[in-house]
Amino acid sequence: SRYYRVEYEDGDAEELTADEVRPFILSEAGADDLLFSLAEEKAKKAGARLNWIQAELLGTLRKIRYHGDPKENGFFDRPVDPTEDDCPDYFDVVPREEAMDLGTIEEMIEAGVVRGAAGLERLLAAVVANATKYNNYAEHVVHVAAKELARAAAPLA
Repeated sequence: SRYYRVEYEDGDAEELTADEVRPFILSEAGADDLLFSLAEEKAKKAGARLNWIQAELLGTLRKIRYHGDPKENGFFDRPVDPTEDDCPDYFDVVPREEAMDLGTIEEMIEAGVVRGAAGLERLLAAVVANATKYNNYAEHVVHVAAKELARAAAPLA
């Protein structure tokens, strides 16, 4: 079994197996660049497309994504298209650089841009914030779906 050396802020260190390190991935401590790099190296040697951290993050995202009513969760699957989605002023309310959706988050995890739970949590919060900001009427179907998405993601917080 392969061991990962984990060094703590107080100077202590220990060797942990991947199974022992896995619970840290879904905590705020998250995976730092070193742990992600080690996981990436191991995945490449095994010929895997994704490392185990990415697999955990994608699994978590998919559980959140498919929680509840699939029709309502579909609102967040792809970037908002102001023309196709009949919201021509969307980017007046939500700046283009702050726009986020679940499909983009999935791509970011697969590309190694999101390296831990803290990054996933931040991006999910952006999806919810943007949806509730633009659809500010609390009874609006997208607003309600965004609140449900936030509840599904709450265990990350």
